[in-house]
Amino acid sequence: MGMKKQIVFFFFTFTMLFSQAQDENALFKNMVTDSLAKTLFGNYNDSTKILVNRQLEILMNDFLSEEQSVGFNFDSLRFVKAVQPENREFNLITWAVPLNDGSHLYSGFLQKILKNKPTQIIQLRKSSSPSDEKSIYHKDNWPSAVYTRLIESTIQHGKFYTLIGWMGGKEGISRRVLEVLSFNEDGMPVFGAPVFSLDKKPMKSRIIFEFTDQIPFHLDYEQQRLPGKKNKKGWMIVFNHLSGNSPHFRNTYNALVPNYDKFDGFIFDGEKWNFVKDIDVRMDNENAPQYKPPAEIGLEPR
Repeated sequence: MGMKKQIVFFFFTFTMLFSQAQDENALFKNMVTDSLAKTLFGNYNDSTKILVNRQLEILMNDFLSEEQSVGFNFDSLRFVKAVQPENREFNLITWAVPLNDGSHLYSGFLQKILKNKPTQIIQLRKSSSPSDEKSIYHKDNWPSAVYTRLIESTIQHGKFYTLIGWMGGKEGISRRVLEVLSFNEDGMPVFGAPVFSLDKKPMKSRIIFEFTDQIPFHLDYEQQRLPGKKNKKGWMIVFNHLSGNSPHFRNTYNALVPNYDKFDGFIFDGEKWNFVKDIDVRMDNENAPQYKPPAEIGLEPR
């Protein structure tokens, strides 16, 4: 099938599928996975993937505007991730498509579910410059990640949401991110806020972890033992301590290496996330650190 015919086929398929009622989710899931995902994640040239992904963005925008999309199980699409707060007043939907040069094509939508008003759809546009740990970003210069978890925090002046996300890295390197989402006076999303405190260093607006892709990296929000309190547990963000190559690796890796003897973390104090070294991580069955590579967390279809 030629590229033009293939695009028309995908467009027709999605137009039909997005018009289906919610009780036909199984058909939606199967056809989307079998047709679209095989192109976006298959052995196709970048121009084909970009065109198909652009059609997906258009159709996704149309679908999110429909009432039937509220409560839809986006995880059934495998490569699409959706996170939302407890009151489900918005959905943050993201995905990434691998390109042949090792980079990724990121797409994102924020679906705001408003009472007695039409659903508001905000498309996120990738920033033209690499994201850093100090800057604040908005919908038109989004720092680009696939978000797999949302942590809701209530502070004196309202709420903000800490996002755990995946960011593609160059060859041999992986990246994960702790990102903060809030909303400005106009209700528009703001990415980044100086809420990450690292000892006596300046506050950071996000934390980017960069490490070798040859060793698993654990990053999650879980209950672990609180520092200085023997048997009391609390919720915290826990991650591997990252260090340089140890001598017995003989400089095998070209990036920092996750250490499974040491774990660090962030604990929320009501206003900010405070960095804590050497978290006492116990490998129990409930929250033993387990690596979830992109294929397992749904960043690409199985």
